[in-house]
Amino acid sequence: MSNGEFNFTLKQGESRRIPLVWKANGVAVNLIGCTAKMQLRRKIADEDGAEPLYELSTANGRIGITAAEGKVELIFDDSAFIGAKWRDAVYDLEITFPDGTVKRLVEGKVTLRPEVTR
Repeated sequence: MSNGEFNFTLKQGESRRIPLVWKANGVAVNLIGCTAKMQLRRKIADEDGAEPLYELSTANGRIGITAAEGKVELIFDDSAFIGAKWRDAVYDLEITFPDGTVKRLVEGKVTLRPEVTR
């Protein structure tokens, strides 16, 4: 996967892992020592101070990195969106390298399909 747009759907009440592989010229990008952060928000221009709908990061264990393979895995557990009322959101996924450089790997839209079984 190269930098770009990736839209996806989550199902309320269902666990999901989304693997992404970052390659440049067909070669996996070395992510040794990198961290990652991603936020879901209702819209890009949320008001200052507005809390994200959901946050994933390497710090909170919701993003896994397999450094030598250039792999970044987004981890959503089955309880992540219980009671959520939103259906559409936006996100971007930022990778921070050990030297402090930040790169946006991917961005896009997320759709949340409501759960029927409770």
